[in-house]
Amino acid sequence: MAPSSRRPAPAAPRRLDVGAMAVAVSAETATEPGGRVASVSLLVAVALASADASVVALALPDLYREYEASVVAISWVLTAYAVVVAAAAALLAPLHRRWPARGVLLVGLAVFALASLACGVAPSLGVLVAGRAVQGLGAALLLAAAVPALVGLAGDGARGRQWWHRAGAVGAAVGPALGGLLTQLLHWRAIFLVQAPVVAVAVVLVAAGLPERRVRVEAERAAAPGEGERLAWASAALVLLFGALVGALFLAVLLLVVVWGYAPLTGAVVVSALPAGMVVARLCGPAPPLARALGGVALLAGGLTALALLDGEQPVVAALALALCGGGFDLLVELVAPPSTPAGRPPLWTGAVSVGARHWGLVLGLVLAAPILSSALDAATDRAVLNGVGAMLDARLNTRDKLEVAWALRAEIDETPRGEVPDVEGVFAEHGADDDNALGAASDAVTDAITTTLTRAFRPAYLVSALLGLLVAVPAVGLVRRDVRRRRIAADEPERRARAASLALGGSFVAAGALLGGQLVAGAVSAGEHHAADPCTADAQAYEGGGIDGVVQRIALGAINGAACELGTSRERMLLSLDPDSGFADVAWDRATAEDALRAGAERAIEDADERGSLPGWAASALRAVVRRAPMGWLADQLPIPGL
Repeated sequence: MAPSSRRPAPAAPRRLDVGAMAVAVSAETATEPGGRVASVSLLVAVALASADASVVALALPDLYREYEASVVAISWVLTAYAVVVAAAAALLAPLHRRWPARGVLLVGLAVFALASLACGVAPSLGVLVAGRAVQGLGAALLLAAAVPALVGLAGDGARGRQWWHRAGAVGAAVGPALGGLLTQLLHWRAIFLVQAPVVAVAVVLVAAGLPERRVRVEAERAAAPGEGERLAWASAALVLLFGALVGALFLAVLLLVVVWGYAPLTGAVVVSALPAGMVVARLCGPAPPLARALGGVALLAGGLTALALLDGEQPVVAALALALCGGGFDLLVELVAPPSTPAGRPPLWTGAVSVGARHWGLVLGLVLAAPILSSALDAATDRAVLNGVGAMLDARLNTRDKLEVAWALRAEIDETPRGEVPDVEGVFAEHGADDDNALGAASDAVTDAITTTLTRAFRPAYLVSALLGLLVAVPAVGLVRRDVRRRRIAADEPERRARAASLALGGSFVAAGALLGGQLVAGAVSAGEHHAADPCTADAQAYEGGGIDGVVQRIALGAINGAACELGTSRERMLLSLDPDSGFADVAWDRATAEDALRAGAERAIEDADERGSLPGWAASALRAVVRRAPMGWLADQLPIPGL
């Protein structure tokens, strides 16, 4: 029989088995030299690029002094990097098919290394900001392309992505501490000069240990059911998570170095609590997905709220709050980061999307927090002056010294860049504090009052970050709701271990609640506010001090109370209004006003002394009669009021 003329049916197209490819490449990676070294080098580069968003934060005061620029101008050293990374990642995502991942990675590493070198030798602030922008471009390329590279080097898609996510998270958390350590031990330029050779070595090792064939580990496939939705939830969660992290990475660091005046190394010790909290969270073990989502949100938002409630300079409380932030961040990033780079999608594309989400989150946090902080610091300036003068009123100084120091203090605060603590010690030193214990004690009290006031100014920005942290719950719960509905626990973890992890997580909630409760009980809500005492009812007896000096001080305070009551203003504002350049014009001073204030003050001082028993009743009555009839012109001439 003649052979049939019909052609055999074409074989069904074989679907590429990604898992089989991963196993094959894993064996290949183990036998080829250089793969492991290239992996480690690339992970270090990923961590550095992730850390660079905040690595310069503790060096800001040094940059401010060296370049003699404003705080706003210096802030662009941070902002330019995050903005360019986010924008470059957004542009890279739609172009992922046109560019080979290996080439993008090598270009990104090279650009990052060269830009780091340029930043390290920048002769001006403009050059430094431009270098940071170029560094951000290199970071976007290397971070996105590192995903397919690590997938290839690991020989296992899940493992490669896990390496990438963890390196990025650790880098972001340790950035401020690393920068502070290098600044203190060497110089702020060392932050960049150390990175340049490290990343340059990575260029060589990756070029040698990552052939192009290793990057092509995975083939595209049809999206699994719900994968697109999970990717959207994960990306939204990353944006909000890194937006909230601005409170811990930037606001906390600014508070430490600018307001509290800590040296970079001291600040680095405090902010190292953030990665320490991540380690503790990792030790808790695998909790069920919903517990991780809600627990991470509670810890992150609770830590940021604790930072918002700081009552002045409290480094231990700040470290505990940062540890809570670190624990919440680790729980959340381990939950929401893996779905942002799903298997079967182009790794370069998923890397760009994930990098963009993280850095758009940083930009979002900065855009929301920066203007709020700036406005709050402006408003805090007047409160700082009033609280400083209030502390002066309670100091054991004569009235003339109180006036002169108060005016000088007001001028110093007005000339100090917003957010920084004025040189209170310098003001008091000019008035002889080195040789006067009373002035020295007053200097400490005024410094504490001003520091507490400026610390409170950070509160609104911290609370915005905490709100972003709370909002992470929406996409995080959306991401895990299928697992919640099915009540699944990871297949490779026994249920009792998951239960133990949940108990450990519950313990951390108790610790967070105890920290917040302790702050509230200690009066953190009202810390830094200006509560002007009603001069008409204020008690000069509240002044602490004995002997003749104490009597004199109480008489002086009584006179000030009486004068302010007569003029219808607070004691602090009345004293400041004596200086026409103070900006406090509550009282329009003229000779008649001064005489009325002096008469009312003298009567109040006599009345207070009579009530305390410092004066016999007959003497108090006699003095009242004298004060009511005596001319006050001579005393008015003694007041240090310009132009009176």
